[in-house]
Amino acid sequence: MNAHATFGAACVAAWLMASPAHAVSDAPLESTKCTQFKLAAPDWLTCMRSAISIMSDDDLYFAAYKLETATHYDDAILFLKAAKNQGDVRILSNLGYANRKLGRIEEGIAFYLKALAADPNSVTTREYLGEGYLDKKDLAGAETQLVEIEKRCGKSCESYTLLSAAIAKYKAV
Repeated sequence: MNAHATFGAACVAAWLMASPAHAVSDAPLESTKCTQFKLAAPDWLTCMRSAISIMSDDDLYFAAYKLETATHYDDAILFLKAAKNQGDVRILSNLGYANRKLGRIEEGIAFYLKALAADPNSVTTREYLGEGYLDKKDLAGAETQLVEIEKRCGKSCESYTLLSAAIAKYKAV
């Protein structure tokens, strides 16, 4: 057995022994030995990949989110596609985000629209959708999403302020 296979097997074994019932915790992934590595670092990713088939959807989402924040979008998609509930708004929205960041804007927008069909009140999804519209130079589409966000959480919520700033930046160019 090569070193990567041994390492991966050890990570899976640690995952199984450390997280009975794979309960969702306030600190996702802390039940794995993968936490000994820096989040999204190569060793962490190798460890996490070895456990992907036994991870809960919450842990898959958390891993993908961490990978997205480190701009590892292809890896994030791998974890998101492994989720059992492909209708989960978080999964759909983040599939949209990762695809959009990889330049697949239309594919990203399609995921956002699926997420909004499941939960029209997801202001984060609406923010990302608005950014997607800006990526394809559709200012009216972005402004429509800003209005929808305002209806749901006002002008002071994070999604509103982020999309508003993105629109202002777009207009300034």
